[in-house]
Amino acid sequence: MALILKVTADTKGLGLKDILPPGTEHGMYDDAYRLQETESTTEAIVFDPKHIGRGVHAEIKDGEVEIGLSLPACKDEIALAYRIAARACRKLGTKEFEADGEKISLGDVEANVRKSCLKAEAELKDMTEKLAAQKGKVANVFGALNPVALSRNDLEKMEGRIQKFGSFLHNKQMVNAYYSAPQFFQDPADGFFVGVYNIMVEVDTIMPFEPALPFYMHGEAPRWYVYVYVSDEMYGYLKFDDFFSKAPRNGFYDATHFFCTLTEDMAGQLIKNYGAEV
Repeated sequence: MALILKVTADTKGLGLKDILPPGTEHGMYDDAYRLQETESTTEAIVFDPKHIGRGVHAEIKDGEVEIGLSLPACKDEIALAYRIAARACRKLGTKEFEADGEKISLGDVEANVRKSCLKAEAELKDMTEKLAAQKGKVANVFGALNPVALSRNDLEKMEGRIQKFGSFLHNKQMVNAYYSAPQFFQDPADGFFVGVYNIMVEVDTIMPFEPALPFYMHGEAPRWYVYVYVSDEMYGYLKFDDFFSKAPRNGFYDATHFFCTLTEDMAGQLIKNYGAEV
């Protein structure tokens, strides 16, 4: 479920800088749904650094500004989505916009924020109940900066409260670490896909416990490797299982990922002892 807000008016000459609230940051997703800098002036994922949650998608189209937010989300992000819509209205000289297909006026924003929060709470409850019925599964959500996996225990601790959900996502995404997502190559010899994760020495990196296609992709990659980079003179590939059995684990990131930091000596030994041909 998502909250969809639409402002209908002549958008000629309108840019993101006109509608994004002060203090927010923005970018666009790469293929792995990790936020990257963008030069676009008409579309972005927007977030408040003080409340890094799902990320608000804002897009200026011909004759319309559309703002979308996946639910569940916390009140702060829901309010941010409405603030963007309100700024667009004022810039475009209109006093009303649509919220999930219903027309509302600028004076009704606060009441509709509360209404959308109730929808978010219902969505969080539904997510919690569905995961409770699926033993061993996790709930994967798109975050503002990168995907986040939640366990059944994570959701139960939130007690159905969207502010706890928002705090969980913020605390995960505020860490200064590189989120390693697989890149895929097709082996010309047999046509199978090869998945490769990247890690660089002395960089805190978020790595998966098990290699897998991202939850938003379908198919199979039977061969998995980790590319370890030390310098232009020292680098190499390791089979994922070899890397996982020998690399340090510096704590959990989320339900399916851990933190890993390699020293130069450690990386060199891994490449020397377990280097593989790809």
